[in-house]
Amino acid sequence: MTRLLASGLMLLALAVAGCGGGGGAGPANPAEAEPLTVEQWRTMPEKEKYADETMARLMNTNPEFEDTEAWETFLRDVVVPERAKDRGSNR
Repeated sequence: MTRLLASGLMLLALAVAGCGGGGGAGPANPAEAEPLTVEQWRTMPEKEKYADETMARLMNTNPEFEDTEAWETFLRDVVVPERAKDRGSNR
């Protein structure tokens, strides 16, 4: 179970960080994006909530996530359980 959780966190971190690719809509500078609070994020539809762009916006517009360790803790303690809850409610 721990290995599965760690693998999931790594995949999510890679998805949020992106793989290069450039292009795409939105501000060139993530700091110019409208801030997204955790409370706003929690109320989003599942498809939008876990989109790469949304997760990047959440990470880049919140000073509390400037520290990589704080972001990783948020992913582990909030995002992973929230995603499991969202997936469970859609079955």
